[in-house]
Amino acid sequence: MDALIMNNQYSIETEQVKTALAEGVSYENIVLILMMLIPDNIRAMNLFFMSRAGQYLSITYRHDRKTLKSCMDRIEKQTTSVFRCGVEYNNIGRVIDAHESGAVAKEGLDEGNFKLSPILYFSINTGKFRFAIALSFNSHVSRNVRYYRQGNEVEKSTLFQDLAASEMTVAEMALACRKCNRKEDERETLLMTLNPEGIVDYH
Repeated sequence: MDALIMNNQYSIETEQVKTALAEGVSYENIVLILMMLIPDNIRAMNLFFMSRAGQYLSITYRHDRKTLKSCMDRIEKQTTSVFRCGVEYNNIGRVIDAHESGAVAKEGLDEGNFKLSPILYFSINTGKFRFAIALSFNSHVSRNVRYYRQGNEVEKSTLFQDLAASEMTVAEMALACRKCNRKEDERETLLMTLNPEGIVDYH
């Protein structure tokens, strides 16, 4: 296992881990191996979030958005929002109620995902670490959202003809005079999975 090599600051080479799994290495031992391989920056983020378990904090994250094939530019979205840390999905009150009523099946982690802490996970399929952080349910907390084209900040409205439909609301599709066959999804997301490479600030 010492041959495992970091291929960037957020992911690891997983072929040896896959081999170990094929050879019958237990889930617990794979988790121990991964714990030893966590990069310092991921370890620091995890410790910070865990030290504030149950508290709210601000996280700024940035990631690429899906675009139409005709768009050659890189379009990114940067969001600053308030999250609650250290809250596991299965421990959220509404989720517990849904499990008990049978409305939602209680499922474990998908195959290939390893839990390293209540909020830190590792996907063997991507070789990346992930943070699952409960969203803030405070309606008074507003998110700050910015869009960037090729690194330059722009208004989202200037991107309407380039963004994939999944990146736009039904109202935005109408403003852009683009055909839309879906209804607005009003379901509330209980958790957001943040890939660490997208996190640019947290406090």
